[in-house]
Amino acid sequence: MALTLSAALNSVADFYRRIYWESPTAVTHTTPGYTLSYSGVTWLHSVNHLWLHHPDALDDRLLAAAGAFFRRFGAEYSVVFDDTMLPDVAAWLVSRRFGERVSNPIFALHGLPRPLHVNPAARVVRACPEHRPELLRVLYSVFFIGPETGRSIVRDEHFSDPTIRHYLAYLGQDAAACATILITDSMVGVWNVGTLRPFRRQGLASAILMRALAEAADEGYTDSVLVASPMGRSLYEEMGYRLIGNTYNYGPLD
Repeated sequence: MALTLSAALNSVADFYRRIYWESPTAVTHTTPGYTLSYSGVTWLHSVNHLWLHHPDALDDRLLAAAGAFFRRFGAEYSVVFDDTMLPDVAAWLVSRRFGERVSNPIFALHGLPRPLHVNPAARVVRACPEHRPELLRVLYSVFFIGPETGRSIVRDEHFSDPTIRHYLAYLGQDAAACATILITDSMVGVWNVGTLRPFRRQGLASAILMRALAEAADEGYTDSVLVASPMGRSLYEEMGYRLIGNTYNYGPLD
């Protein structure tokens, strides 16, 4: 698969499908035009989705059905779409009293990153089941999530799935950083890259990315995609990643 916006968007959607929509705690309905999914966490609108696969799927009937679906759980939610659906979907939602909550920039790269600094003291390991408690501890601390979300992000079946790989970076005996990659077709999706506060700006994110992506490249997966946070954007741009698109989360204003 070529390094295109379409391939990148497919990788992003596949992450949410495998991590959240197919989670044991989720209630999910999928059609060719959209996915409607409640994650099991009422307040986390970023993973409770009316995810549009095609703009023609969105109409007043679907929007009403989505509202009723999430009211059953008392849950907040977002309508998610991408650049290929602008500006029509955004304008249509605004006319129905929806507003933008967040836009998520998608970055992509062919080949390995070119980091300015990789910490030579970092020990990076591909996580096994025995690493699960440490992996969750780092995720909880970095991303301010709790067990209700963690049970979707790190599941037992991930450790036997060669296309879902969790990594930890250590400095000495301390687990200091984490990352996850998902392989979709020929694309590597990079997710949940984070470093504990006392260890930031020490080349750990670069070290963990290089290990994960080098292993994938050795298997023939040389294109990668990620959704950059404001904190991580400059790091990824320094590594060679380039912005190729966005996804948008819109929520009801009432």
